[in-house]
Amino acid sequence: MTDAEMIAALADRLNPEELKALAGRLKQKKREEIKPTPKELSDFETIWNERKKFTKRPGDPKKPALLKYCRQMREKPVSVEEILYGIRNEYGVRKDRPEFYCQMETFINQRRWENYDFAKAQAAARRIAQQVPQASNVVPMRAQHKTAFLIEWERQQAEKKSMGG
Repeated sequence: MTDAEMIAALADRLNPEELKALAGRLKQKKREEIKPTPKELSDFETIWNERKKFTKRPGDPKKPALLKYCRQMREKPVSVEEILYGIRNEYGVRKDRPEFYCQMETFINQRRWENYDFAKAQAAARRIAQQVPQASNVVPMRAQHKTAFLIEWERQQAEKKSMGG
């Protein structure tokens, strides 16, 4: 018998307050049934810490958000990078209006990271990476330039000392 069937069967025998209390106990029982795995815990900590960079909103409960995260990942798994991309876009864009940030539990429950096209962003990043010269080609030039500058500076300092000034 499902929870809904049980409540429907008891609806004619219980008053509204008792029905509400029963529904609350069933909801609490569902929350307690979820036990996060170590991977889920570490992934959620990464996500939670990323969100903390944008806001330190008081009253944003962590445990319900963790349970929602576990439930969402078990129903339809998503990469942590995709959620982080969604957080950066959701909270990073509206830096001037933090009072309108949703709680983390809401962000996870509504799967708000799906509002942002992660695959498109990855493709753009790959295109840009192909256009930019490799670091191995760039760094030695900078190092040579810096070395030439330091050599010239040291030569000038040595001249000043030899002239007595």
